[in-house]
Amino acid sequence: MGIETIGFAGFGSMGQALCKGLLLSGALDGSRLAVLSRGAGGRAFARNAGAFLCQSPAALAERADMVILAVKPKDALGLLAELSPALDGKALLSVVAGLDYAAIRAALLPARSRLLITLPNTPVAVGAGVVALTTESDFSAEEKDFTQKLFEKIALV
Repeated sequence: MGIETIGFAGFGSMGQALCKGLLLSGALDGSRLAVLSRGAGGRAFARNAGAFLCQSPAALAERADMVILAVKPKDALGLLAELSPALDGKALLSVVAGLDYAAIRAALLPARSRLLITLPNTPVAVGAGVVALTTESDFSAEEKDFTQKLFEKIALV
């Protein structure tokens, strides 16, 4: 199982910084991205990048092989409740600050999705970031390797 499409659930400052860095580094092209964004700026950025714009959390989860949760902490649990039914069997990568593994895992139930938490900083947009990956994860070895190699294109991991 390869990871072909990456979905961004939320596309504010951090989501756009990650996306920009990945596009500029050549790690991904826009055709491999799906975006769910409430903001007009995020939607415009996604359109310009050639990403597929999703109209609902379920559509995003259905389209993406891996979903990056990139919303403000206050919005994360509500969005996870909407995403959860469609995330069954999918990989979820959280970049939400302050939301721990247990809280995200509880919000995902009953979905059997795999979870990895990362902590990037905004200089990833220009390939000069730092990304921490948590050790608590149930990502497959392939998903961990993919994630680490992807982030190594834009950051010190």
